[in-house]
Amino acid sequence: MVYSMSNDFYSDVSFEYTNKLDVEGLLLTHMNRIAIYRDKDMTRYCSSVETHILNCPKKIRKLGFKKMDDLGLQRCDYSSITREKFILYDDLYVYVNELLEKNQMIWKSKQIKTFE
Repeated sequence: MVYSMSNDFYSDVSFEYTNKLDVEGLLLTHMNRIAIYRDKDMTRYCSSVETHILNCPKKIRKLGFKKMDDLGLQRCDYSSITREKFILYDDLYVYVNELLEKNQMIWKSKQIKTFE
């Protein structure tokens, strides 16, 4: 608790976080970075796909790392990025984004019912 001087009296000033974290904004910002790295730096692209998974909610994160295992990818191993391995990271990235979309975290859509 912090005290501040006001009109010769001390008053309590509380620091309370009231806003929620903009998860969608964070994910979309990181996705932008991934898109840039995909065109310029294969190692950073693969690393960023893993970071993307780390930024996901727990359930999606677990599924993402399981998919990595299924694809034969090892975490933090970017020593030999071949064309085939690069494509596997593409598949992983698509898979994680499909999970995020399915859970309405990115590419949200609304359904509007109309009556004619």
